[in-house]
Amino acid sequence: MLLPMHNSSTSFFTRHLPPSISIGAVGSIKPLFNPNGLVTVDGLSDHYDQNRFPVDFDFVVPFNEKHLGWMRQFGIPEEYRIRESSDKVQILEFDADYRQQINETMTELSEISNCHPWQDDISRFRYQQRWMTIAKLQADSFLSQVDMSKVRLLAPLRAGALATVPYQLPPNQIGAAVYKRLPKANGETWVGLKDVHLPALDANSIVVVTEGCTGSGATVVATMLYFLAMAIPCRHLELHTINSPQHSMLFMLSAAAELGFELTIRSATISYFEDAKLYNHWGKPEWLDFAYVLSDVGDFSVPLPPAFNARAWWNIGRQGI
Repeated sequence: MLLPMHNSSTSFFTRHLPPSISIGAVGSIKPLFNPNGLVTVDGLSDHYDQNRFPVDFDFVVPFNEKHLGWMRQFGIPEEYRIRESSDKVQILEFDADYRQQINETMTELSEISNCHPWQDDISRFRYQQRWMTIAKLQADSFLSQVDMSKVRLLAPLRAGALATVPYQLPPNQIGAAVYKRLPKANGETWVGLKDVHLPALDANSIVVVTEGCTGSGATVVATMLYFLAMAIPCRHLELHTINSPQHSMLFMLSAAAELGFELTIRSATISYFEDAKLYNHWGKPEWLDFAYVLSDVGDFSVPLPPAFNARAWWNIGRQGI
């Protein structure tokens, strides 16, 4: 069930979460980790390419369908949709100064990702060029409002590493980790963390999780559970992403309130539909229209050959990331 929250949060959920939906509490989840080695995840769905992606992790969060199942093939009803920014959810496309640019860019990104192979260098360059224009708008807006010395970036590899570039922070303020969505044969979706490298953190740090696109919000919730399990004192998180469905926002904010984290979500755009695999669909109400499905930003964020550096400033120094 959705846990009780203070009045402003309760009001937010009353306005934006249909009463027929309940979000499973995450505090009872028992993460899997082995101080002396890795945790091997078995029972994975055939959709998970074990020849390409790892099955051994440092930390595994076994989410179940009470947490994520309600999102599948569900569209947020019109009367519950978030239509304006608030203190906890800030959507750049709601700003009239940026709306047209963002919508045009998102349409281009959707067309590239659905109609062109990510292995093609020119297609990947076009995707990253357009994606970076939005990411830089977000980074500049955020950094103008905060004490940069408190900011720490946490990049879920691969797209997250590309997303850190516009912030231009020194290496000692940037961390990274491999996060993998793990579809299980039984229908559950787990999350695995591997090779976690965090910058120095304290209670005053603001940790910004930089994602390409957000699907279920499980990455951010897994980060909260990791911080708690590892006794990391920071409780102030932000998510910066190009697109996030309202479903994931509700899940993340519910978990933050339950676990005692301060969370702000900054997304360039918001979507209101998720498919059976927890991929978000942006743009048209006809949510099965392929041209508006947001494809895997991870693939399109793969570094470009060095020959592109003269045109792709964000690519310099990214080889192998």
